[in-house]
Amino acid sequence: MHEFSTVVAEERYLQESRSTADAGRLIGASLDAPQHADLRSDFLFVSTDSAVGWLTFRDVYSVNGRPVRDRGERLARLFLEPAPDAVDRARQISREGYRHNLGSPDRTVANPLVALGFLQPDYRDHFEFTVSGIDTALGTDTWILKFKERVRPTILHSKDNRDVATSGRLWIDGASGRVLQTELDTSTGEIA
Repeated sequence: MHEFSTVVAEERYLQESRSTADAGRLIGASLDAPQHADLRSDFLFVSTDSAVGWLTFRDVYSVNGRPVRDRGERLARLFLEPAPDAVDRARQISREGYRHNLGSPDRTVANPLVALGFLQPDYRDHFEFTVSGIDTALGTDTWILKFKERVRPTILHSKDNRDVATSGRLWIDGASGRVLQTELDTSTGEIA
C-alpha cells in the first residue's frame, strides 16, 4: 500500500485586489487602485506528527518576475532531511514570504488548498456549483466548475469575525477528476 506523505511543487500564485471600500476593510489596507502580484514559490504539503496532521508551507522565490532569494529548495530539504525543528523552521520561511502578499500579512486564505477543501462533503452544501464550460487552453477535457457560497454563517471569517463569502472556479480534468487550477474570491458583502 502506498501512503501519501509529502508533495513539493512549484506554485504560481496570482493575487489581485479590487478598489472597493469593503475590500479595503477586509484586508486591512487602503486600496486606491487595483493591485497585482505574481508570486512563484516552492509549495510544500506535508503530513506531520502534529495534532493538525497536514500542513502547507510556501517559500516565495520570485515576485512579479524578480527573484527574492537563491533557489536552494530550502523548504523541501527541511522535510527530506528532517530535523527536530523542521516545522518551526518551515513556518518561519513561510512567514518571510507573507510580506509579498497584497493586503494584510495576517491573511490565512493564501493557501491553494482552501478552494479544494470546499469540495469535501462537510462543506459542499454551503455552495452552489455550476459547470461553466471547457477550458481548451488546459486540455480538451478540462471543465470549469464555478462555485458560490450560499449559506451563513460562512466557512471563512475576517479577523473581526465577520462572514467572508467565497466564490471562485475550479479547473477539473474530466478523465481523472484531478483539479488542475483553482481561483478563490472573497467578500464581506452580502451573499447574492
